[in-house]
Amino acid sequence: MVDAPDYGPILADMRRRRDELNRAIATIEAVSGLPPAAAEGDSNGDAVAGVVAGATGLRRDSFFGMKAPEAARTYLAIVRQPRTASIIAKDLMDHGFHSSSGNPSNIVRTALSRLAVDGEVVQVKNKEWGLTAWYPGLRNKRGKDKDREKESVESKEAGSSTRPRSAYHAFIAKKMGDGMTMKDAAAAYKAQKKG
Repeated sequence: MVDAPDYGPILADMRRRRDELNRAIATIEAVSGLPPAAAEGDSNGDAVAGVVAGATGLRRDSFFGMKAPEAARTYLAIVRQPRTASIIAKDLMDHGFHSSSGNPSNIVRTALSRLAVDGEVVQVKNKEWGLTAWYPGLRNKRGKDKDREKESVESKEAGSSTRPRSAYHAFIAKKMGDGMTMKDAAAAYKAQKKG
């Protein structure tokens, strides 16, 4: 009688490789803004999302070295479900994201807000956040809001009767848009005024 081969190690290796590929695919989808494969009719999408979304789908260093916006976007692409900022922050910290802040939830909220302005994420029910590709109806609404905001800025620059921003506020807004904290931007403004 022939002994059956031990498929356990073979299957474990195949599952490990599958999980690595799923994480790579989710990361590329998040960075490129493409919708998740499950939304495109992937017949195995629900099974893949279930595996990736589980605690075993994230390595201890999944978000090591990433900035908050990239980490939040990648995390959402991996879990493929809307999450609150505090849950996102906890999971990011548990899986390699580092922050010197005493409250990483605030950093994640700020990153999500900036991603929302850029049209990459949207806030949905119960203060949860998801990728814009998951909610095409909300994307259009946000796009209209962004267009209105752009028109408002253009009208201010054109000399509208509305009160223009002070030089200080414009400087702070630009520096914060470049990723600087408000405290650092204020210090940079004071240094510029002195020098």
